[in-house]
Amino acid sequence: MGGMSTLDSVKEGIPVLAVAAIFQKDPQVLLAHPDADFTDLASMTGARKIIMDKDSFFADYWLWMKASFPDFKDEMYEPYTFNPAPFIADEQSIRQGYLTSELHEIGKQTGWDPQVFLLADSGYDSYSTTIETRQAIVDSNPDLVQSIVDATATG
Repeated sequence: MGGMSTLDSVKEGIPVLAVAAIFQKDPQVLLAHPDADFTDLASMTGARKIIMDKDSFFADYWLWMKASFPDFKDEMYEPYTFNPAPFIADEQSIRQGYLTSELHEIGKQTGWDPQVFLLADSGYDSYSTTIETRQAIVDSNPDLVQSIVDATATG
């Protein structure tokens, strides 16, 4: 399973190939409190802090966010510790999430549903959860590769 690392691997001459992308849109989201005055990604530049993991901050969608919305500043970054408490406690904070998990957990813990902003809907065009293999395997055993893709889609 992979993602953006495939592009880096190809750039380095590693014979890897993405053979499927599970999601049509990357399910990466930003979450906000239900009463926060955020209406879209551009309005989030007024957040006190944006809680995200270091990989997203240093090498992933944070770079895209700053290029697309120049009012995002590195000073807004707060490291993500897999603890929802800092986000829950600060109504003007933003937090990273995945469409299929964090927002549901926060709803269970707090009794309120956070606002959800899918980065893909704001222009972040990235593949997510890809199935990768080596080119030699595709060449020598394409039926095996197809079987794995089919079984994953069915599962």
